[in-house]
Amino acid sequence: MILNRSFSSRLRDWASPSKRRKAAVAHVEAMCLVVLGVLASALSLAALSISAVVFAARMPAAAGFFVWCERLADTVPWWIGAPSLALLVGGLIGGVRVCRQHLRSRASKGAPGVVVIDTSELFAYSIGGRHGHGQVIVSKGMLDELTPPEREVVFAHEAAHLDLRHHRLLWVVDLVALNPLMRPLRRRIRFALERCADEEAVRRIGDRAMVARTISRVALLAVDSGPSTALRVDGSGVPARVEALLTPGAVVRPYGPISAALGVIGAASVLGWSQWPHLALLMRHLCSL
Repeated sequence: MILNRSFSSRLRDWASPSKRRKAAVAHVEAMCLVVLGVLASALSLAALSISAVVFAARMPAAAGFFVWCERLADTVPWWIGAPSLALLVGGLIGGVRVCRQHLRSRASKGAPGVVVIDTSELFAYSIGGRHGHGQVIVSKGMLDELTPPEREVVFAHEAAHLDLRHHRLLWVVDLVALNPLMRPLRRRIRFALERCADEEAVRRIGDRAMVARTISRVALLAVDSGPSTALRVDGSGVPARVEALLTPGAVVRPYGPISAALGVIGAASVLGWSQWPHLALLMRHLCSL
Protein backbone atom coordinates (compact mmCIF):
# COMPACT_ATOMS: atom_id res chain seq x y z
CA MET A 1 0.00 0.00 0.00
CA ILE A 2 1.45 3.38 -1.04
CA LEU A 3 0.39 6.50 0.80
CA ASN A 4 0.88 9.73 -1.15
CA ARG A 5 -0.07 12.27 1.49
CA SER A 6 0.56 15.96 1.27
CA PHE A 7 1.95 17.98 4.14
CA SER A 8 -1.40 19.75 4.56
CA SER A 9 -3.27 16.46 4.79
CA ARG A 10 -0.99 15.42 7.64
CA LEU A 11 -1.78 18.63 9.44
CA ARG A 12 -5.47 17.71 9.18
CA ASP A 13 -4.64 14.30 10.65
CA TRP A 14 -3.84 16.00 13.98
CA ALA A 15 -7.56 16.03 14.67
CA SER A 16 -7.90 12.34 13.75
CA PRO A 17 -7.74 9.27 16.00
CA SER A 18 -4.70 8.75 18.16
CA LYS A 19 -2.57 6.46 15.96
CA ARG A 20 -2.97 8.57 12.84
CA ARG A 21 -2.40 11.75 14.82
CA LYS A 22 0.89 10.52 16.28
CA ALA A 23 2.14 9.58 12.81
CA ALA A 24 1.14 13.03 11.52
CA VAL A 25 2.89 14.83 14.39
CA ALA A 26 6.12 12.89 13.76
CA HIS A 27 5.95 13.71 10.04
CA VAL A 28 5.30 17.41 10.67
CA GLU A 29 8.21 17.60 13.13
CA ALA A 30 10.57 16.07 10.56
CA MET A 31 9.39 18.46 7.84
CA CYS A 32 9.73 21.51 10.10
CA LEU A 33 13.29 20.54 11.03
CA VAL A 34 14.17 20.06 7.35
CA VAL A 35 12.76 23.50 6.47
CA LEU A 36 14.70 25.08 9.35
CA GLY A 37 17.91 23.41 8.20
CA VAL A 38 17.42 24.48 4.58
CA LEU A 39 16.76 28.08 5.64
CA ALA A 40 19.85 28.19 7.85
CA SER A 41 22.05 26.67 5.14
CA ALA A 42 20.69 28.95 2.42
CA LEU A 43 21.43 32.04 4.49
CA SER A 44 24.90 30.84 5.46
CA LEU A 45 25.65 29.94 1.82
CA ALA A 46 24.55 33.40 0.69
CA ALA A 47 26.73 35.08 3.34
CA LEU A 48 29.75 32.93 2.42
CA SER A 49 29.23 33.58 -1.29
CA ILE A 50 29.08 37.37 -0.84
CA SER A 51 32.21 37.46 1.34
CA ALA A 52 34.08 35.06 -0.97
CA VAL A 53 33.20 37.01 -4.13
CA VAL A 54 34.20 40.33 -2.58
CA PHE A 55 37.50 38.82 -1.42
CA ALA A 56 38.09 37.27 -4.87
CA ALA A 57 37.82 40.75 -6.40
CA ARG A 58 41.19 41.51 -4.80
CA MET A 59 42.94 38.75 -6.76
CA PRO A 60 44.61 39.94 -9.98
CA ALA A 61 43.39 36.90 -11.94
CA ALA A 62 39.78 37.58 -11.05
CA ALA A 63 39.79 41.35 -10.84
CA GLY A 64 38.47 41.81 -14.37
CA PHE A 65 35.48 39.58 -13.78
CA PHE A 66 34.64 41.19 -10.45
CA VAL A 67 35.08 44.77 -11.64
CA TRP A 68 31.61 45.61 -10.30
CA CYS A 69 32.90 44.92 -6.79
CA GLU A 70 36.31 46.58 -6.85
CA ARG A 71 35.22 49.72 -5.03
CA LEU A 72 34.04 47.74 -2.01
CA ALA A 73 36.70 45.03 -1.98
CA ASP A 74 38.45 46.55 1.03
CA THR A 75 35.29 46.25 3.16
CA VAL A 76 35.87 42.50 3.67
CA PRO A 77 39.10 41.81 5.60
CA TRP A 78 41.27 38.91 4.48
CA TRP A 79 40.64 36.97 7.70
CA ILE A 80 36.94 36.79 6.75
CA GLY A 81 37.24 36.60 2.97
CA ALA A 82 39.91 33.88 2.73
CA PRO A 83 38.10 31.39 5.03
CA SER A 84 34.81 32.19 3.29
CA LEU A 85 36.31 31.39 -0.11
CA ALA A 86 37.87 28.17 1.21
CA LEU A 87 34.63 27.08 2.86
CA LEU A 88 32.62 27.88 -0.27
CA VAL A 89 34.91 25.83 -2.52
CA GLY A 90 34.96 22.99 0.02
CA GLY A 91 31.17 23.10 0.27
CA LEU A 92 30.76 22.87 -3.50
CA ILE A 93 33.10 19.86 -3.65
CA GLY A 94 31.26 18.26 -0.73
CA GLY A 95 27.91 18.90 -2.40
CA VAL A 96 29.03 17.08 -5.54
CA ARG A 97 30.25 14.16 -3.41
CA VAL A 98 26.95 13.93 -1.51
CA CYS A 99 24.93 13.97 -4.73
CA ARG A 100 27.11 11.22 -6.23
CA GLN A 101 26.67 9.07 -3.10
CA HIS A 102 22.89 9.37 -3.22
CA LEU A 103 22.72 8.71 -6.96
CA ARG A 104 24.95 5.64 -6.68
CA SER A 105 22.96 4.17 -3.80
CA ARG A 106 19.60 4.46 -5.55
CA ALA A 107 17.68 1.27 -6.24
CA SER A 108 18.40 -0.51 -9.50
CA LYS A 109 16.02 -0.39 -12.44
CA GLY A 110 14.29 -3.51 -11.19
CA ALA A 111 10.75 -3.47 -9.90
CA PRO A 112 10.22 -1.78 -6.53
CA GLY A 113 9.47 -3.98 -3.56
CA VAL A 114 11.34 -6.31 -1.22
CA VAL A 115 14.72 -7.71 -2.25
CA VAL A 116 15.96 -10.68 -0.22
CA ILE A 117 19.74 -11.16 -0.19
CA ASP A 118 20.82 -14.76 0.31
CA THR A 119 23.34 -14.26 3.10
CA SER A 120 23.65 -15.15 6.76
CA GLU A 121 24.49 -11.54 7.66
CA LEU A 122 21.72 -9.76 9.53
CA PHE A 123 20.47 -6.49 8.02
CA ALA A 124 17.35 -4.73 6.81
CA TYR A 125 17.16 -1.28 5.26
CA SER A 126 15.50 0.71 2.51
CA ILE A 127 17.02 2.69 -0.36
CA GLY A 128 15.33 5.31 -2.48
CA GLY A 129 14.83 5.07 -6.23
CA ARG A 130 13.83 7.12 -9.22
CA HIS A 131 10.27 8.43 -9.24
CA GLY A 132 9.87 7.25 -5.65
CA HIS A 133 10.26 3.57 -6.54
CA GLY A 134 12.65 2.40 -3.85
CA GLN A 135 13.38 -1.03 -2.47
CA VAL A 136 13.48 -2.74 0.91
CA ILE A 137 16.70 -4.76 1.19
CA VAL A 138 16.66 -7.55 3.75
CA SER A 139 18.94 -10.55 4.29
CA LYS A 140 17.71 -14.11 4.48
CA GLY A 141 19.52 -14.41 7.79
CA MET A 142 17.44 -11.56 9.24
CA LEU A 143 14.19 -13.08 7.99
CA ASP A 144 15.12 -16.41 9.59
CA GLU A 145 15.71 -14.70 12.95
CA LEU A 146 12.39 -12.83 13.01
CA THR A 147 8.91 -14.14 13.65
CA PRO A 148 6.18 -13.44 11.06
CA PRO A 149 4.70 -10.53 13.10
CA GLU A 150 8.19 -9.02 13.49
CA ARG A 151 8.76 -9.29 9.75
CA GLU A 152 5.55 -7.36 9.19
CA VAL A 153 6.82 -4.59 11.46
CA VAL A 154 10.14 -4.36 9.58
CA PHE A 155 8.40 -4.23 6.20
CA ALA A 156 5.86 -1.66 7.45
CA HIS A 157 8.61 0.54 8.87
CA GLU A 158 10.75 0.49 5.72
CA ALA A 159 7.70 0.86 3.45
CA ALA A 160 6.78 4.01 5.40
CA HIS A 161 10.20 5.48 4.56
CA LEU A 162 9.63 4.78 0.88
CA ASP A 163 6.00 5.91 0.77
CA LEU A 164 6.79 9.21 2.49
CA ARG A 165 9.86 9.86 0.32
CA HIS A 166 12.16 10.11 3.33
CA HIS A 167 15.22 9.34 1.20
CA ARG A 168 14.70 12.58 -0.72
CA LEU A 169 14.58 14.47 2.55
CA LEU A 170 17.74 12.70 3.67
CA TRP A 171 19.49 13.86 0.50
CA VAL A 172 18.58 17.46 1.32
CA VAL A 173 19.64 17.00 4.94
CA ASP A 174 23.05 15.61 3.93
CA LEU A 175 23.60 18.71 1.80
CA VAL A 176 22.54 20.92 4.71
CA ALA A 177 25.00 19.11 6.99
CA LEU A 178 27.94 20.23 4.85
CA ASN A 179 27.82 23.13 7.27
CA PRO A 180 29.47 21.63 10.39
CA LEU A 181 27.11 23.59 12.65
CA MET A 182 24.18 21.79 11.05
CA ARG A 183 25.35 18.26 11.87
CA PRO A 184 23.47 18.09 15.18
CA LEU A 185 20.36 19.06 13.24
CA ARG A 186 21.01 16.25 10.74
CA ARG A 187 21.16 13.72 13.57
CA ARG A 188 17.89 15.08 14.95
CA ILE A 189 16.22 14.94 11.53
CA ARG A 190 17.35 11.34 11.03
CA PHE A 191 15.83 10.56 14.41
CA ALA A 192 12.60 12.35 13.46
CA LEU A 193 12.38 10.37 10.19
CA GLU A 194 12.79 7.11 12.10
CA ARG A 195 10.15 8.19 14.62
CA CYS A 196 7.81 9.01 11.76
CA ALA A 197 8.34 5.54 10.26
CA ASP A 198 7.83 3.99 13.71
CA GLU A 199 4.46 5.69 14.13
CA GLU A 200 3.42 4.74 10.58
CA ALA A 201 4.31 1.13 11.40
CA VAL A 202 2.16 1.35 14.54
CA ARG A 203 -0.70 2.76 12.48
CA ARG A 204 -0.44 -0.11 9.98
CA ILE A 205 0.27 -2.94 12.45
CA GLY A 206 -1.87 -1.65 15.32
CA ASP A 207 0.41 -2.84 18.15
CA ARG A 208 2.82 -0.36 19.75
CA ALA A 209 4.45 -2.96 21.98
CA MET A 210 5.14 -5.25 19.01
CA VAL A 211 6.74 -2.40 17.04
CA ALA A 212 8.90 -1.40 20.03
CA ARG A 213 9.95 -4.99 20.67
CA THR A 214 10.83 -5.56 17.01
CA ILE A 215 12.95 -2.41 16.83
CA SER A 216 14.86 -3.54 19.91
CA ARG A 217 15.41 -7.04 18.51
CA VAL A 218 16.58 -5.82 15.11
CA ALA A 219 18.95 -3.33 16.77
CA LEU A 220 20.53 -6.15 18.76
CA LEU A 221 20.77 -8.49 15.77
CA ALA A 222 21.66 -6.25 12.84
CA VAL A 223 25.14 -5.48 11.60
CA ASP A 224 26.17 -2.14 10.13
CA SER A 225 25.55 -2.84 6.45
CA GLY A 226 24.26 -0.96 3.45
CA PRO A 227 25.04 2.51 2.08
CA SER A 228 25.22 5.55 4.32
CA THR A 229 22.19 6.95 2.49
CA ALA A 230 19.97 4.06 3.60
CA LEU A 231 17.29 4.27 6.27
CA ARG A 232 16.90 1.33 8.63
CA VAL A 233 14.82 -0.01 11.49
CA ASP A 234 17.88 -0.08 13.74
CA GLY A 235 18.82 3.48 12.78
CA SER A 236 19.12 6.64 14.84
CA GLY A 237 18.26 6.72 18.55
CA VAL A 238 16.83 3.25 19.16
CA PRO A 239 16.49 3.61 23.00
CA ALA A 240 14.67 6.95 22.71
CA ARG A 241 12.42 5.60 19.94
CA VAL A 242 11.47 2.55 21.97
CA GLU A 243 10.75 4.75 24.99
CA ALA A 244 8.56 7.01 22.85
CA LEU A 245 6.61 4.00 21.58
CA LEU A 246 6.08 2.51 25.02
CA THR A 247 5.45 5.91 26.66
CA PRO A 248 3.45 7.86 24.06
CA GLY A 249 3.41 10.98 26.24
CA ALA A 250 7.23 11.17 26.28
CA VAL A 251 8.56 13.82 23.89
CA VAL A 252 12.23 14.42 23.07
CA ARG A 253 12.65 18.14 22.41
CA PRO A 254 15.30 19.11 19.81
CA TYR A 255 16.41 22.24 21.67
CA GLY A 256 20.13 21.81 20.94
CA PRO A 257 19.91 21.33 17.15
CA ILE A 258 17.26 24.03 16.79
CA SER A 259 19.39 26.46 18.81
CA ALA A 260 22.36 25.73 16.54
CA ALA A 261 20.24 26.28 13.43
CA LEU A 262 18.84 29.55 14.76
CA GLY A 263 22.36 30.68 15.64
CA VAL A 264 23.51 30.00 12.08
CA ILE A 265 20.49 31.86 10.72
CA GLY A 266 21.26 34.86 12.93
CA ALA A 267 24.97 34.97 12.11
CA ALA A 268 24.35 34.50 8.38
CA SER A 269 21.68 37.21 8.40
CA VAL A 270 24.01 39.72 10.11
CA LEU A 271 26.88 38.94 7.74
CA GLY A 272 24.59 39.05 4.70
CA TRP A 273 23.03 42.35 5.76
CA SER A 274 26.47 43.90 6.22
CA GLN A 275 27.24 43.04 2.58
CA TRP A 276 24.01 44.23 1.00
CA PRO A 277 25.77 47.01 -1.01
CA HIS A 278 27.60 44.29 -2.96
CA LEU A 279 24.28 42.75 -3.95
CA ALA A 280 23.10 46.13 -5.21
CA LEU A 281 26.26 46.58 -7.29
CA LEU A 282 25.98 43.04 -8.64
CA MET A 283 22.39 43.58 -9.75
CA ARG A 284 23.34 46.89 -11.39
CA HIS A 285 26.25 45.18 -13.18
CA LEU A 286 24.13 42.27 -14.42
CA CYS A 287 21.35 44.56 -15.60
CA SER A 288 23.83 46.58 -17.65
CA LEU A 289 25.13 43.54 -19.56
